[in-house]
Amino acid sequence: MKKEQKLISPTNSQPVKKPNIFQYLNPKNLKLEMIRYGEEVSTSYYIKFLLACYFGLIAFAFVFKLQIPYILFIVVIATLFLPSTFLIQFRTMYEQKRFENVNAYLEQLMYSFRRQPKILTALQDTALLFAGDDNKELRVKIEAAIQYIQNGVSEGDLYREAFEIIEEDFGCKRMYKIHNFLRQVENAGGECNESIEILLLDRNLWVNRIASLIQDKKKVRINVSISIGLSFLITLMSLYMLPDDFQIVEKAPSQLVTTFVFLANGAIWYIVQRILSKSLLTADGNVPFNELKRAYNIVMHGNLKEKQKKINVIAGLFLIGAIAMYFFFGTQIAVALGIFSILIFTQPKRQLKNAKKRIAKEVEKAFPDWLMALSLQLQTDNVHVAIMKTIPDAAEILQEELLRLQDNLETYPNSLEPYLQFFETLRIAEVTSAMKMLYAMAELGTADSQEQIKGLVNRNVNIMDKAEKMRMEDELAGISFAMLAPMLTGVLKMIVDLILVMTYVLSMIDIA
Repeated sequence: MKKEQKLISPTNSQPVKKPNIFQYLNPKNLKLEMIRYGEEVSTSYYIKFLLACYFGLIAFAFVFKLQIPYILFIVVIATLFLPSTFLIQFRTMYEQKRFENVNAYLEQLMYSFRRQPKILTALQDTALLFAGDDNKELRVKIEAAIQYIQNGVSEGDLYREAFEIIEEDFGCKRMYKIHNFLRQVENAGGECNESIEILLLDRNLWVNRIASLIQDKKKVRINVSISIGLSFLITLMSLYMLPDDFQIVEKAPSQLVTTFVFLANGAIWYIVQRILSKSLLTADGNVPFNELKRAYNIVMHGNLKEKQKKINVIAGLFLIGAIAMYFFFGTQIAVALGIFSILIFTQPKRQLKNAKKRIAKEVEKAFPDWLMALSLQLQTDNVHVAIMKTIPDAAEILQEELLRLQDNLETYPNSLEPYLQFFETLRIAEVTSAMKMLYAMAELGTADSQEQIKGLVNRNVNIMDKAEKMRMEDELAGISFAMLAPMLTGVLKMIVDLILVMTYVLSMIDIA
């Protein structure tokens, strides 16, 4: 529960509050951020960067025939964002390095734990992997966690608190999942080899997704840069095709639009770079339950029949209004009101359908994690007790249904119905299949439980991998729309210049 909440925190991977882009104008803040990225850049290098940017801006502005006041305005605006722009290239490399370090940490941690299932020993083995200075940031956290365990002073769960030291700066969904699993083995005991194999498979799929995401981000950067270049080319063509004697380029509207093209294209490039340089560790994090709560309540607690009755009254009033409009004002208004009444009438069902789709997707993502925890617990407990013990650490979206399942099992311990009622509203085939299997294990024994659950979790992990890939592709598709924006700025410049030409020609005709 706590882990899920921690994952959704916007400061999860970087808990220390960072300066905003304008605070980077202070060289001290800029230097501190560079140190956090593990980079040491000399003052002379930064000054050369600024001079190169200013020279390029001014030279570019003169090519676009901008006047001095407009050039100065562009330089002032650019000055506010140049320090942050300077950081972006290092932030991208920093996030890739953090991902690589976390990936290596999780892999070594699981292999060491499989060899000897003790968290302290696994952390000590893993710390040796990060002995180099380049990995100092993560190594310090691992060593602090080791020290915390060795001191043995705990406020509740020693290993949870120790892992939270590492998660503070490097927390991500896979890390939370693996840490929770190791804690459960340490506390409950049992055979863990098969579960670790599933976790390693899940990690491999995660690594492949992130590697693909990095390549897709590079493509987006290139495409947006090409689009901005074409926008500037259109602007140049518009400027140099105008006859000099028209003196349109010198007019305020033309100067203003050219300045806008400069700033808009620069803003598009900057925003895209900022978005693409975000943390890779949280790229496939779960959606916060707070964002799903409304949809969850609609699906799990909504009363469609009662809501539909109220909606029917409103839709009926609009339908009566549409009939009245037909006799008094004609067909167009009547048709509009009729369509509106149909939309109102179908709104509850459409809302429920969309909410079901969203909640089902999140349940499908969280369910394999719970099954994995359950498979470990089943090594020492029966099905009913294992379900009860896994509820506290289950994803929040599962907890209400798991509690209901537990209550129903206490009332009807030998019935199949409690298992079938688990998220029965969503009708997810994989979930239903898993619950039937749990019922069979509860009634017939758990001799082959590990093999059965391993196959089920393995299949669900692959399904989850496909869902995560689609979600990442959807996010990048949204950013890819930025490729269209620079072209619109170039077209706007051409339209304004065309209007100015037409105005000039018409004024000359009036004079003649």
